[in-house]
Amino acid sequence: MKSISSSILPLIAVILILLLNNNQKDQYQINKNSEISETYLDLTEAKEASKQLNKDILILFETSWCSTCKRFKRENFSNNKIEEEMNNYIVCLLDVEKDLQIAKKFNIKSFPCYLIIDSDDHVKKIGSGYKSTNMFFNWLKFNQK
Repeated sequence: MKSISSSILPLIAVILILLLNNNQKDQYQINKNSEISETYLDLTEAKEASKQLNKDILILFETSWCSTCKRFKRENFSNNKIEEEMNNYIVCLLDVEKDLQIAKKFNIKSFPCYLIIDSDDHVKKIGSGYKSTNMFFNWLKFNQK
C-alpha cells in the first residue's frame, strides 16, 4: 500500500503542473495572437492605462473551470469585428478565483461576466452568460446601460 501511494503522489504533482501551465498558456495565446491593442490581467494597471488613454475598461470575469467562459472567450476574442471594437477599450481579463475581492466589489455572481467601467470604477454596463459573436458585438458597440 505504501509503494502505491508514493508512486501516485509524483503523478498527481505532474498533472497539477500541467493543468496550471495550460491555463497560463491560454492567457498568453490571447495576448499574443489577438489584434486587441493590449490585454491586462491586473485591474490596477488597466485603470492606469484607462486614465492615460482616456478609454473605458472592458473587464471579463472568468474562472478556470468554466467551460462557457472558455467558449465565450475563444469565439469572441478571435472575431475580427469584435477585436476591432475592443480596441476602443482597455481590456482586462480577471480570474475570479485569483481576484475574488474585485469580483465581490462588482457583485459578480455568474460566469462569464463582462462589464464596462471607467477608471474610477463607475459601472457603465454589465452583462453575463454566453453571447454569440453578433450578440456580443452589439453589446459592445452600443455602450449603454
